[in-house]
Amino acid sequence: MESGRALTAIGAASIALVLTAIVAQALALANANAFNATRFFAFFTIQSNLVGVAAFAWVLANRDKPRSRALELLRGAAAMYLTITFFVVIFLLSGVDVQVQLGWVDFVLHKLFPASSSSTGSSTRHRPGWACATLRSGSSTRSRGPP
Repeated sequence: MESGRALTAIGAASIALVLTAIVAQALALANANAFNATRFFAFFTIQSNLVGVAAFAWVLANRDKPRSRALELLRGAAAMYLTITFFVVIFLLSGVDVQVQLGWVDFVLHKLFPASSSSTGSSTRHRPGWACATLRSGSSTRSRGPP
């Protein structure tokens, strides 16, 4: 099953890329004497990407087993959180300084991983509920307007 190996490699590379981006951002802040762990991990972008990484890792660790309800719910939650991250950055924060010192980190955490994870998470069995929750959360965020 060649496609299974390719998907595993892509998933592992995605996990490594996201974790590298998070560490690189933390190190950039630390080098500028601006790192505060509480503030850093309070950003929804960091949290949503870590939930996405956890979902990817759980899928990879259990890829030969039937998916549990808990795993499907985590995948759905990750897809929703990362979809919100993507749309908030694209529609509300475009042109705003989001305090990311490295351009590639911004691209990975705000665009690449959220877009790819949202599309894979949408294939869960609980799709209608997650789609409605994503739209509801996104519209409430949008209604608040720009920062």
